[in-house]
Amino acid sequence: MFNKIAKKAHDSFFNRRFEIPFGIKYFSYKDFDNLKAKPFEFKNKNNYILRGYFYSPAKTKTYDDKLIIFCHGMGGGHQAYMMEINCLCQNGFEVVSFDYQGTILSEGNSINCFLQNVSDIDDCINYLNSLEKYEKTTKYIVGHSWGGFGASSVLSNHNDIKKLVMISGLISVQSAFNQYVPFFVSFLKKPMLKIEYDKYPQYFLVNAITNLNNRLDVKALIIQSKDDKIVSYKNNFLKMEKEIKNNNVLFLSVNNKNHNPQYTIESVNLLTSYLKKLNKIKSIETKNEMANSIDFHKLCELDDNTMKQIVDFLNS
Repeated sequence: MFNKIAKKAHDSFFNRRFEIPFGIKYFSYKDFDNLKAKPFEFKNKNNYILRGYFYSPAKTKTYDDKLIIFCHGMGGGHQAYMMEINCLCQNGFEVVSFDYQGTILSEGNSINCFLQNVSDIDDCINYLNSLEKYEKTTKYIVGHSWGGFGASSVLSNHNDIKKLVMISGLISVQSAFNQYVPFFVSFLKKPMLKIEYDKYPQYFLVNAITNLNNRLDVKALIIQSKDDKIVSYKNNFLKMEKEIKNNNVLFLSVNNKNHNPQYTIESVNLLTSYLKKLNKIKSIETKNEMANSIDFHKLCELDDNTMKQIVDFLNS
C-alpha cells in the first residue's frame, strides 16, 4: 500500500512538464546588446531531444580553451538565468546551457524524477565531448538550486570538469527528500527514494561532499544565503563546509538573499513581493498584464560583488 501512495506522491511532483509560468518574463539573447546564441540539440538516455544554446559575446572574443556549462534550477528553464549567462559571457567566457527533459524548450511529457537533471547534464557533457571543438576544452560547471546538485553530481564521471560553482545547491537526492518529504508522511521517503533508484541506479549515490573530497583536482566555490527558504542552509551549506576536506573548495555565505545569493537584496525583495502578489491571482490574463507592467531587470538584478567573486574564481 505504501508503495502505491509513494508513487502517487512522486508522480504528483515529477510526472509533469514545466513551462514558463504565467506572469513571468524570461529574457533571450536578443535582449542584450553584446550577446549571440547558437542553438543546439541532443538526445538524452530516454530518447528525448533536449535543446539549448551556445552563448558568447557578439563583439568581443572569448577564451578559446574554456567553456562554462550552466545548469538551471527546477521549475524554469535555462533562460531564467539569462542575466547570469550574459554576465559570464561579457567577462570572456563561452557558456552552454539547455533545458532538461520535460522543461520548456526540450521534449518530454514530464521531468521524470529528481535525478533526471544529473542524467541530462551527463548526456550534455558527453555530447560536447563528441564535438571536435569542445573535446579537449577545459570545462567549468555552474548550477543553481537543483542545477547546483546536478552540477556537483557529474564530477564523479567527468574528469574534464575542473571548476564548480554551486549556488544554493542540494548535496544529494537523499538530502532533498529529507527536506521536502513532510515529517507526517516520512514513511513515504524510503519508497519514494526507491523510485529514484529504480530509474537511475548509477546516479543514486552521487553526493557533493563525496565528489569534492574525491576530486582533489577540482576547485569549487559554494555559495548560499543564510536565510534560504527553499534549500536548507544548515543541512546543505553548513554540512558541506564541515565535511568537505578539499582545500580547493571555497565557501561564500551571504545573508538576506533568500534563494538567490547572486541577486541584490533589493532585487530579492522585489521578486519576493511580486511572486506573492502573482500567486494570489487566478486569472491568466491578469497575470500576463502584471508581467507587462513590470521591469524584470529589477527583479533579477545581479549583485556586482557576488558576481565579481564568481568571475574572479573562474579566472583564478
